[in-house]
Amino acid sequence: MTTKQVKSKFLGLEAFRGIAAILVVFFHAAVMMNLPKYYGKTPLNGFFGFGHAGVDFFFGTASYSIYLIHFLALSVLIKLFIEFDFETYFSLTVIYFILIICSTAMGVLLHLYVERPVLKWSRAWFMKA
Repeated sequence: MTTKQVKSKFLGLEAFRGIAAILVVFFHAAVMMNLPKYYGKTPLNGFFGFGHAGVDFFFGTASYSIYLIHFLALSVLIKLFIEFDFETYFSLTVIYFILIICSTAMGVLLHLYVERPVLKWSRAWFMKA
């Protein structure tokens, strides 16, 4: 598959994700306009009533694009796992717990050193505005 084909695939996915996001926005706008304090009626006779399905479609296409991006890394890790034959050195239970501990440690580190500073910065930035 050439780079041009991959880019066109991502452009198609991005277009579908954009359409799904717009449908969700219209759905929420229609729900808000139906409230008595705003308009009190459903606009366009409920034409965007199916817009909630855009959320599932959006997350599905996002998951697929993440899979496509990480496919090379996953294939390398699988090949490494098969060639090294971890099962002869460790039991699967030990490997499982090592992966759980590593994943938890990465989550904690990302929370402490990425999420917290970004949240602190964004709160300070929004309070200024």
